[in-house]
Amino acid sequence: MPPKKGGTKRGKGGKKDKGADVDPTEVVTAFQKHYTRLSRERGLDALRLGAAEDNGVLSVEQVFTKVVLHPHMVGPTCELPHLVTLLDALAFYKHLRHLCIWQIPLGDDGCARLGRFLRSSKTVARVELLSCSIGGEGCALIGAAIQQSPVLSRLALDHNQIRNAGVNAMRASLESNSVLQSLSLRFCGVTPSGAEQCARLIATCRLKDLDLHGNELQALGAAMCLVALRDNAHITRIGLACTTWGAEGAVTQALINTMEANTTCNEYNIDGNPIGDANALKIAAALRQTAHVTAVVTTDQLTPAVFHEIAKLADANLKEWLKKHKKKRGKKGGKRGKKGKT
Repeated sequence: MPPKKGGTKRGKGGKKDKGADVDPTEVVTAFQKHYTRLSRERGLDALRLGAAEDNGVLSVEQVFTKVVLHPHMVGPTCELPHLVTLLDALAFYKHLRHLCIWQIPLGDDGCARLGRFLRSSKTVARVELLSCSIGGEGCALIGAAIQQSPVLSRLALDHNQIRNAGVNAMRASLESNSVLQSLSLRFCGVTPSGAEQCARLIATCRLKDLDLHGNELQALGAAMCLVALRDNAHITRIGLACTTWGAEGAVTQALINTMEANTTCNEYNIDGNPIGDANALKIAAALRQTAHVTAVVTTDQLTPAVFHEIAKLADANLKEWLKKHKKKRGKKGGKRGKKGKT
């Protein structure tokens, strides 16, 4: 049985108190009792749950919106039955927004159970599954779940060897998804032969932020991704750091062409790729002509003067962009103000 819903506080005369807030003690205690009972019924020890960035444990002093599962926090044992039990308890907790599972092996069965939880959740908007031994099949299960999630907007699968098959599965799941806004696939074992799937993902997705940091795309793959980005009207930030390319002119030219053609994407991260000063100077020249590009993160292996020139030009574009959009907001506010006076 799920925990009982807290009754609405009432003021004098039995009327609902419109200003009453949720009672943290009541909400958190109800969850803890429900979770402890489920664990006991299944012959399991309840996990120690972290709910804050400082790895603190759950507190009855505030309603928690984030849960962190990490081997150093939850206890010596966290196997699939423990995870399933926790998810069953969280299914009745209506305040969770952010779920972090770090360095806990999920496998396909764990991904399937987590997928069912995400499909039914109406509150969890951000999920981090870092170093969870998720492969291509597990990624497909997660991808199928996010197709049906009404609220999940941020997903990180960093340091899972989903490889090329996982990228392909994620691409298929995102073709009709307009809810997910941010996807991080850092160090996911994508090889040069999987670059085409990355490019297809970029061409068809509606993400705003995509990070492919640490995947072995090489020069041809990075260029393919940048060409695909040229016609994407949704992505505002692309991460291609440490994707194993360098001074190849074709990649730099693809980057410049995309910067010029795509006015939606304004942040490019190409750090960790030794592009060399000559290519960096070409990017600097392009920045002078592309005011919408507000960040180009490059390798610090460049000559300091060239490195700082790119940073300075991008910063100048950012300042102009902020000034421009501040004026637009001011004009809208002015119109409302005038209407209010009449």
